[in-house]
Amino acid sequence: MEIGLSRRNVFPFSWVIWGGILILAVIVITAMFSYQNDEAKLVNEFKAQEQKIEAVHDQMWKVIQQKAGIAKEYSAQFDSIYTHIMDKRYSSNDGVLFNWIKENNPNFSPELYKELSVSIEVQRKQFLGAQEKIIDIVREQNNMLDIAPGKWFLSGRKRLEYEVISSTNTKHVMDTRLDDNIDLF
Repeated sequence: MEIGLSRRNVFPFSWVIWGGILILAVIVITAMFSYQNDEAKLVNEFKAQEQKIEAVHDQMWKVIQQKAGIAKEYSAQFDSIYTHIMDKRYSSNDGVLFNWIKENNPNFSPELYKELSVSIEVQRKQFLGAQEKIIDIVREQNNMLDIAPGKWFLSGRKRLEYEVISSTNTKHVMDTRLDDNIDLF
C-alpha cells in the first residue's frame, strides 16, 4: 500500500514538470516568431522607404527646377519688357529722360525668388526626413540583430545597408573631417 501512495505522489509532479517544459517551449517559440515577424516588417519597411526616398527626391528636384525656371523666365521677360519700354520712351531725345522719376514704372518683384527659396527649404526637409526614417529602420534592425534575446532568434539574417544620399561637398567633409569652406558664393 505504501508503494501505491508513492506512485500517486510522483505522477502529479511529473505532470508539473512536463507542463512547465511545454509552457517554456510555447514562450520560446512565440518569442522566436515575434522577433522574426518584427524583423521581416523592418525589412519590408526599409524597401518601401527606399522607394519613397526616390519619389521624394524626384518631386523635390522637379519642384525646384520648375520654380527656378519660372523665376528665370520672369526675370528674362521683365528685362525684355522694361528694356523695350525704356528704349521706346527715351529714344527720341526730347528732354524727357528724367521723367522716369515721376512716372509709375514697372517694378521687379522678388516674390518668385522668395517662393523658390521657401520651396527649396521645404523640399530639402522632406527629403532629409525620408532619409532619417530609413536610417532609423537600419538602426532598429541592427539593434534586433545585436541585442539579446533578438540575436538568438535572428542569427544569420542579413543586415540592411543604406548609403545616405548627399552632396560631393559633404562626402569630402566626412572623408577629410574638415569643414572650413564657408564661402557661400
